[in-house]
Amino acid sequence: KVVYFKLQTSMERLGIHSQVQLGQFESLTRAYIIKDLLNIILGCAFLFIAAIMLICSLFLRQIQQASWISLCLIILTLGMIFLGYSPFIYANFTDFGDIFLDVFDISLAVFLPALMYFFEKVFDNGKFKWIRIFRKFQIGYSVFSIIFTIFNHLNQYHFMDTYVFFTLTLLSTIMIVQFIIIIGVSIFF
Repeated sequence: KVVYFKLQTSMERLGIHSQVQLGQFESLTRAYIIKDLLNIILGCAFLFIAAIMLICSLFLRQIQQASWISLCLIILTLGMIFLGYSPFIYANFTDFGDIFLDVFDISLAVFLPALMYFFEKVFDNGKFKWIRIFRKFQIGYSVFSIIFTIFNHLNQYHFMDTYVFFTLTLLSTIMIVQFIIIIGVSIFF
Protein backbone atom coordinates (compact mmCIF):
# COMPACT_ATOMS: atom_id res chain seq x y z
CA LYS A 1 0.00 0.00 0.00
CA VAL A 2 1.02 3.57 -0.59
CA VAL A 3 0.46 6.08 2.19
CA TYR A 4 0.58 9.81 1.51
CA PHE A 5 1.25 12.37 4.24
CA LYS A 6 0.39 16.00 4.09
CA LEU A 7 2.67 17.99 6.38
CA GLN A 8 1.71 21.60 6.95
CA THR A 9 2.96 24.22 9.36
CA SER A 10 3.12 27.96 9.77
CA MET A 11 6.85 27.63 10.52
CA GLU A 12 9.63 26.50 8.24
CA ARG A 13 10.84 23.76 10.60
CA LEU A 14 8.97 20.65 9.58
CA GLY A 15 9.83 17.06 8.86
CA ILE A 16 9.84 13.50 10.06
CA HIS A 17 12.81 13.05 12.35
CA SER A 18 12.29 9.51 13.57
CA GLN A 19 10.99 6.14 12.49
CA VAL A 20 7.38 6.11 11.25
CA GLN A 21 5.13 3.74 13.23
CA LEU A 22 1.77 2.44 12.10
CA GLY A 23 -0.80 0.86 14.38
CA GLN A 24 -3.93 1.38 16.43
CA PHE A 25 -4.42 4.95 17.57
CA GLU A 26 -5.00 4.06 21.24
CA SER A 27 -1.87 1.94 21.61
CA LEU A 28 0.31 4.43 19.72
CA THR A 29 -1.04 7.33 21.79
CA ARG A 30 -0.36 5.46 25.04
CA ALA A 31 3.22 4.71 23.96
CA TYR A 32 3.69 8.32 22.87
CA ILE A 33 2.44 9.65 26.20
CA ILE A 34 4.67 7.30 28.21
CA LYS A 35 7.68 8.21 26.07
CA ASP A 36 7.35 11.94 26.79
CA LEU A 37 5.93 11.64 30.30
CA LEU A 38 9.31 12.36 31.91
CA ASN A 39 9.57 15.77 30.23
CA ILE A 40 6.07 16.67 31.34
CA ILE A 41 6.66 15.50 34.92
CA LEU A 42 9.98 17.37 35.13
CA GLY A 43 8.45 20.52 33.67
CA CYS A 44 5.51 20.48 36.07
CA ALA A 45 7.80 19.70 39.01
CA PHE A 46 10.02 22.65 38.15
CA LEU A 47 6.96 24.91 37.87
CA PHE A 48 5.71 23.70 41.25
CA ILE A 49 9.11 24.22 42.90
CA ALA A 50 9.34 27.71 41.39
CA ALA A 51 5.88 28.61 42.72
CA ILE A 52 6.80 27.39 46.22
CA MET A 53 10.11 29.27 46.09
CA LEU A 54 8.35 32.46 44.98
CA ILE A 55 5.96 32.23 47.92
CA CYS A 56 8.82 31.49 50.33
CA SER A 57 10.84 34.43 48.99
CA LEU A 58 8.28 36.78 50.51
CA PHE A 59 9.58 35.78 53.95
CA LEU A 60 13.29 36.27 53.24
CA ARG A 61 15.45 39.25 54.06
CA GLN A 62 16.00 41.66 51.20
CA ILE A 63 19.67 40.69 50.91
CA GLN A 64 18.68 37.09 50.15
CA GLN A 65 15.69 37.90 47.95
CA ALA A 66 17.65 38.88 44.82
CA SER A 67 19.48 35.58 44.48
CA TRP A 68 16.43 33.60 45.61
CA ILE A 69 14.11 35.21 43.06
CA SER A 70 16.67 34.82 40.28
CA LEU A 71 16.98 31.11 41.17
CA CYS A 72 13.19 30.91 41.19
CA LEU A 73 13.14 32.49 37.72
CA ILE A 74 15.74 29.97 36.51
CA ILE A 75 13.67 27.05 37.78
CA LEU A 76 10.43 28.51 36.37
CA THR A 77 11.91 28.99 32.91
CA LEU A 78 13.48 25.52 33.01
CA GLY A 79 10.03 24.10 33.69
CA MET A 80 8.61 25.99 30.73
CA ILE A 81 11.51 24.82 28.55
CA PHE A 82 10.91 21.18 29.53
CA LEU A 83 7.20 21.50 28.79
CA GLY A 84 7.81 23.39 25.55
CA TYR A 85 10.34 20.81 24.38
CA SER A 86 7.94 17.89 24.78
CA PRO A 87 6.38 16.77 21.47
CA PHE A 88 3.38 15.48 23.43
CA ILE A 89 2.20 19.03 24.04
CA TYR A 90 2.35 19.89 20.34
CA ALA A 91 0.63 16.67 19.30
CA ASN A 92 -2.29 17.01 21.69
CA PHE A 93 -2.77 20.78 21.56
CA THR A 94 -2.19 21.42 17.87
CA ASP A 95 -4.07 24.71 17.83
CA PHE A 96 -1.63 26.18 20.34
CA GLY A 97 1.63 24.89 18.83
CA ASP A 98 2.86 28.32 17.78
CA ILE A 99 2.11 29.72 21.24
CA PHE A 100 4.04 26.86 22.90
CA LEU A 101 6.96 27.53 20.57
CA ASP A 102 6.89 31.22 21.48
CA VAL A 103 6.70 30.42 25.20
CA PHE A 104 9.71 28.11 24.77
CA ASP A 105 11.71 30.87 23.05
CA ILE A 106 10.67 33.51 25.60
CA SER A 107 11.56 31.14 28.45
CA LEU A 108 14.99 30.59 26.96
CA ALA A 109 15.46 34.34 26.54
CA VAL A 110 14.57 34.88 30.22
CA PHE A 111 16.57 31.88 31.46
CA LEU A 112 19.95 33.02 30.14
CA PRO A 113 20.14 36.45 31.84
CA ALA A 114 18.59 35.02 35.03
CA LEU A 115 21.29 32.34 35.11
CA MET A 116 24.01 34.92 34.59
CA TYR A 117 22.53 37.18 37.29
CA PHE A 118 22.35 34.30 39.76
CA PHE A 119 25.90 33.28 38.90
CA GLU A 120 27.07 36.86 39.33
CA LYS A 121 25.39 37.19 42.72
CA VAL A 122 26.63 33.87 44.07
CA PHE A 123 30.18 33.63 42.71
CA ASP A 124 31.34 37.01 41.43
CA ASN A 125 30.42 39.60 44.11
CA GLY A 126 31.59 42.42 41.80
CA LYS A 127 35.14 41.14 41.23
CA PHE A 128 34.84 40.88 37.45
CA LYS A 129 33.19 43.85 35.76
CA TRP A 130 33.12 42.07 32.42
CA ILE A 131 30.62 39.55 33.83
CA ARG A 132 28.29 42.42 34.68
CA ILE A 133 28.81 43.93 31.22
CA PHE A 134 28.04 40.56 29.59
CA ARG A 135 24.91 40.20 31.74
CA LYS A 136 23.68 43.66 30.73
CA PHE A 137 24.33 42.83 27.07
CA GLN A 138 22.44 39.59 27.55
CA ILE A 139 19.47 41.37 29.15
CA GLY A 140 19.34 43.76 26.21
CA TYR A 141 19.57 40.92 23.71
CA SER A 142 16.88 38.96 25.54
CA VAL A 143 14.54 41.96 25.52
CA PHE A 144 15.17 42.31 21.78
CA SER A 145 14.57 38.59 21.30
CA ILE A 146 11.29 38.65 23.24
CA ILE A 147 10.05 41.72 21.33
CA PHE A 148 11.03 40.09 18.03
CA THR A 149 9.27 36.85 19.05
CA ILE A 150 6.04 38.74 19.77
CA PHE A 151 6.42 40.80 16.58
CA ASN A 152 6.99 37.67 14.49
CA HIS A 153 3.99 35.94 16.10
CA LEU A 154 1.73 38.93 15.41
CA ASN A 155 2.85 38.93 11.76
CA GLN A 156 2.06 35.21 11.28
CA TYR A 157 5.78 34.29 11.17
CA HIS A 158 6.55 36.19 7.94
CA PHE A 159 10.03 37.01 9.27
CA MET A 160 10.95 33.41 10.07
CA ASP A 161 14.41 33.44 8.44
CA THR A 162 15.47 36.52 10.39
CA TYR A 163 13.82 35.15 13.52
CA VAL A 164 15.70 31.85 13.27
CA PHE A 165 18.97 33.73 12.81
CA PHE A 166 18.47 35.88 15.91
CA THR A 167 16.81 33.35 18.22
CA LEU A 168 18.60 30.19 17.13
CA THR A 169 21.94 30.88 15.46
CA LEU A 170 23.04 34.01 17.30
CA LEU A 171 21.47 33.03 20.64
CA SER A 172 23.20 29.65 20.58
CA THR A 173 26.55 31.43 20.13
CA ILE A 174 25.74 33.69 23.08
CA MET A 175 24.79 30.59 25.12
CA ILE A 176 28.10 28.93 24.35
CA VAL A 177 30.01 32.05 25.40
CA GLN A 178 27.94 32.25 28.59
CA PHE A 179 28.58 28.63 29.53
CA ILE A 180 32.30 29.04 28.85
CA ILE A 181 32.32 32.06 31.17
CA ILE A 182 30.41 30.20 33.88
CA ILE A 183 32.64 27.13 33.67
CA GLY A 184 35.81 29.23 33.53
CA VAL A 185 34.93 31.36 36.54
CA SER A 186 33.72 28.27 38.43
CA ILE A 187 37.08 26.59 37.87
CA PHE A 188 38.88 29.78 38.88
CA PHE A 189 37.03 29.88 42.21
